Order: sequence, then C-alpha cells, then structure tokens
Amino acid sequence: MSLRWSWTPLIAFACASSTPPTATPPTAAPPVTSGALPSADVVPQASVVVLVRHGEKTGNEPDAGLSDLGRARAQCLANMLVDAGVRVTLSSEMARTRDTVEPTATRAAVAVEAIAAADQAAWLHRMRHLPPGTVALAAAHSNTLPPLIWELSGREVKIGHDDYDRMFIITMVGERASNLLTLRYCQTAPPR
Repeated sequence: MSLRWSWTPLIAFACASSTPPTATPPTAAPPVTSGALPSADVVPQASVVVLVRHGEKTGNEPDAGLSDLGRARAQCLANMLVDAGVRVTLSSEMARTRDTVEPTATRAAVAVEAIAAADQAAWLHRMRHLPPGTVALAAAHSNTLPPLIWELSGREVKIGHDDYDRMFIITMVGERASNLLTLRYCQTAPPR
C-alpha cells in the first residue's frame, strides 16, 4: 500500500476562516465588518518552510555522509513531498544535509542551495524572504535547527541525538511565522 500526502488540507486548515463552508457558494461577497477577515486579495500569500534534521549518518566524523538508513529516509521524504510543490531546497555545507534534500530537489527540478551551518543570519534571511506562495525544504543539524525554529516561530524545540524523524512545518506570512506544526515522518523504528 502506498500512502500519498497532500499539502491541500494543511494549507486549507492554516488559511481557513472560522466560518464553516456552505453547501452553495454565495452569489455576492458579504460585507467586511469589524473583526472579519479581510478579502483574499488583501491577505498576503503564505510561504511554507519544511525543516528537517539530516538523515541518519555513517559516523561521527565532521562531514559524515548518510548511512543506508539515512538514504532511505531521504527517499521517503522525497516521496512524501512529491506533490507539495517544493521550489526551494536548502542545506548546510555538509554532505549529509545536502544528501537529505537531494532526492526532493531532483524530483522538483531545483538546485540545492548551500548555507553554512553556523551562519544563522543567512538561514533566517533566506527563509524570511521566500517569494509568497513558495514551499521550501531545509535540512540542517540537531544543534542548528532549534535556534532557527526559535527565531522564526518563538517556539522552543529540542532534538535528541538519535532523533532523525522530526519535521517542523512553519507557515510564513511575510517575515513572520504564523504557525508551527511539528510532526514525525518516515519512521524506521518503532515510536519511543
């Protein structure tokens, strides 16, 4: 059995108004009153940043590559995001982060953009200045993801030494995060 994943429910949920849909669309737009959401033509289009830690690595050397399990996780990630509309892929200068996003980049026919792992300002600038409507995938490290997520969303996250299956989806409206969704993906071992 093959599982397919779609961004449509996530984006629809993130952008939905509190009013439930009606069976038939209204013939005229209701007037905007105090407290109502503005019309769609004045709401900026959100961009979505999907942040993951690199896949499992071969060892502890500074530029360790992906193990067979890490390569399988990278392929699983690409399968999961195949219909997500990824247009930007970001990685650090380390092979393991590049190799984590490479299958997704190949399917999306986009280049992998490398940003130095230690250059938090460059990471933040790139993610905060995505064109509206862009979906980006970024792979970083267990020690660099938490500060990035904090700066983007104001939420503290912890990533354990053996946590390779965490996914953080941040909806960005302009330079501000409007939502953070934390998931586990492509689990290769029983949940702890």
